[in-house]
Amino acid sequence: MHSGLFAATQLFAALLFISVFLAPTAAWCLIAFIGPAVFANFYLAPVLAQTQGLVDLRMRGVASAIMLLIVNLIGLGLGPLMVGWLSDALTYAYGPDALRWALMSAALTILPWAAVHYYLAGSTIDADLERAQEGSGARALSAK
Repeated sequence: MHSGLFAATQLFAALLFISVFLAPTAAWCLIAFIGPAVFANFYLAPVLAQTQGLVDLRMRGVASAIMLLIVNLIGLGLGPLMVGWLSDALTYAYGPDALRWALMSAALTILPWAAVHYYLAGSTIDADLERAQEGSGARALSAK
C-alpha cells in the first residue's frame, strides 16, 4: 500500500473527529465516532506487516512487540497526560467544555503530524524492504 493512502486516512480521520467533538448529544457523538475510529486505526495492520517485512524471520514477533510497546507507551502513556494538562489549561477559558476542546486540539494536531510522517516514511520503504531482503538472502546463504 502506498504511504499517501495512510496519510490521507489520518487527515480524513482528523476531519471526522471535528464532528465527534462538536456533536450536540452523547448519542450523536458515539455515532459520529465510528468513522474516525475506523480511519485513525487503518494504519495498524499494514504497519505491522511492514515491520515484519523489515526484519529477519526469527525476529518478527519481537519486532512487532517492540513496535506495539512504543505505540502504546506514547498513545496510552503520554496521550492522556497531555490531553489532561491541556484540558486543565483551557478550563479557565472554556469551563466544562475544556476537555472537548483539548481532545479536538490533540486530534487536529497529532493526526496531521502522523500523516506527514507516513508520507515521509513511504519515500524510503521500498528501498528498506529491498535491503532487508538482500540481507536475509545473505544470511540464508551463510547458514548453509
